[in-house]
Amino acid sequence: MGHRLVQELRVQLSFLMMSEGRWKDAEKLQVQVRVIEFEGVKCGRHYTEPFAFNLATIYRNLGRLKEAEELEVQTIETEKRVLGAKHPHTLTSVSNLALIFRAQGKYEAAEKMNRQVLNRIEKVLGVRHRDTLFSIDNLALVLQNQGKYEAAEEMARQARDGREKVLGVKHPDTLISVSNLATVLQDQAKYKAAEEMHRRALNGRKKVLGVEHPDTLINIDNLASMLQKQGKYKVAEKMSRRALNGNEKVLGVEHPDTLISISNLALILQYQEKYKAAEEMNRRALNGMEKVLGVEHPNTLTSVYSLAYLFHTQKPYNDASVLYLRASEGFSKTLGPDHPTTRKCSQHFLSVIHEMESQGRDI
Repeated sequence: MGHRLVQELRVQLSFLMMSEGRWKDAEKLQVQVRVIEFEGVKCGRHYTEPFAFNLATIYRNLGRLKEAEELEVQTIETEKRVLGAKHPHTLTSVSNLALIFRAQGKYEAAEKMNRQVLNRIEKVLGVRHRDTLFSIDNLALVLQNQGKYEAAEEMARQARDGREKVLGVKHPDTLISVSNLATVLQDQAKYKAAEEMHRRALNGRKKVLGVEHPDTLINIDNLASMLQKQGKYKVAEKMSRRALNGNEKVLGVEHPDTLISISNLALILQYQEKYKAAEEMNRRALNGMEKVLGVEHPNTLTSVYSLAYLFHTQKPYNDASVLYLRASEGFSKTLGPDHPTTRKCSQHFLSVIHEMESQGRDI
């Protein structure tokens, strides 16, 4: 069997592993082909697949964001030189870099990059192309992260409707859009519509991807959070633990998705007044996020906020006020003072200050 054919088979097998969420196995194969692949680029050969063979995407899904960013930047530079800045492969890589920025909490940069890609890719490929719909979905996500919920919902619906027409209602990409729309609706307290979308995405992913696929586990976790907001704590806890156990098994104990599951479970436990277990989970999530994402990442600050709220509920006001202040200042810096989460955290901080003053406590 020819050497080139072996390389192509490795790439195709790694793509299959990626579709199954087997990121670590896919990485092993992608690393094997990367050296030869870039040698081909240097010689001026053009391939039909993106030059990075999605290794940066693998790193992003493994939570190795710094490595993902470095490789994606390298890939974009190569593709611009060989293919040009407006080539679909180049634009896809830029869109992937925007996803990495979003995962790092760099929302403004991610939005700017997503809009640039979307404007170009619509002109090159058209509004119904699969890559265009991918860009629309990505933009919806980063708008949601910034608290621009109405604009995010509009984009999420556009992506979902487009993917349903182009790919069908059961396609994995369509289910991504359904799941994204569900979270935007949930953030706007449109719980009935959100739950419907969550369950549709979850049932579809179970059938298409399997119950242990990382995307399926995200849906389980999202639905658990949705049920918690509706006061259905027992079933929410059961689903949350299922998501957490799955993420620990598939992704590892320090993966960002696992840490989000821990944080979500902590909140569900808190609402059931299981304070000791909730604090243990909150601290585990916070320590992990500080290590993996950094102290100023929005997800880390959300863990700080959650722990502050837990202390506030139990009335250790001093501990709560210190954490509220850290979270509030962090959100104001990373998300902006007008972001809904920043405003909500600031209100809780003021509330605990007023409670301390009313009881004659030192602030």
